[in-house]
Amino acid sequence: MARPIKKGLDYFPFDTNFFSNIRVLRLMNCYGAEGINTYIALLCDIYRGDGYFLKISDDYFFILSKQIEIKEEVIKMIIQKCVELGLFDENLYQTLGILTSKSVQKRYLAVTKRSANPIIPEFNCINGENIGVIASKTPVSATEMRQTKENKTKEKETKQNSLTSFIPVCVRGKWPEWKDELLGDEDWRAAATRQSGGGLEFNNCLPSLLDEFCDYLVSSSEEDSVETKKDFARRFHYWWQYHKIKKISARAEPSTKLSRIEEINRVGDASLEIARKLLKCA
Repeated sequence: MARPIKKGLDYFPFDTNFFSNIRVLRLMNCYGAEGINTYIALLCDIYRGDGYFLKISDDYFFILSKQIEIKEEVIKMIIQKCVELGLFDENLYQTLGILTSKSVQKRYLAVTKRSANPIIPEFNCINGENIGVIASKTPVSATEMRQTKENKTKEKETKQNSLTSFIPVCVRGKWPEWKDELLGDEDWRAAATRQSGGGLEFNNCLPSLLDEFCDYLVSSSEEDSVETKKDFARRFHYWWQYHKIKKISARAEPSTKLSRIEEINRVGDASLEIARKLLKCA
């Protein structure tokens, strides 16, 4: 009996410029080490499983959560961010729950260099390049191949235009409204204070912290990453947790430290008092 063909890989190439990739940097900016750990774990599961794609399920979220010790809810948000950043194909994830990408498939083909486990046409992200499919027994003319490629290109453009029409515009104008709503939400405010570890001082500084968070989004050109009030609250949490632009201790009430002149005057008064006591005793 023939030996079953192994689908997955024992290893996969890891780019040396991984941490210079702007998409990876944006992921790290949002979720820190948890985001990078989750993304690398996903790549490992993709290449170890079917080799070039991964089918996501609720059970998978649970298993991955236990493996890398990150909450399921956070993993789901990280995966969604990876999709938004283009690290995985958005259309395949939204429609079929499949994680894959052009770069994933290229690495897979570079390692295997075989057609025993060809890339399924529906999952193909390489767009007409050599995808390792076994050649058809029926000859195909150059005209037919060109026509097929043109049809696929038009179909892709149609899908991209369809997706583009749903890309939300920047909603920066709603930030003040979301800020007021969050500050007026006692449950959210109490939960945020408990998570911060800053106690009453953090609660008192929340309005100015939210203002600083908005400034951070603008200065880092991340305005388009906040599309809803939920995004706004979530990103604020991670901004505070991983960046902490200004520590709460710096926002406490100023101390009653004496100025240099006041210190000199007090020393002088004490010296005079000692002199008076000595004269009385003389």
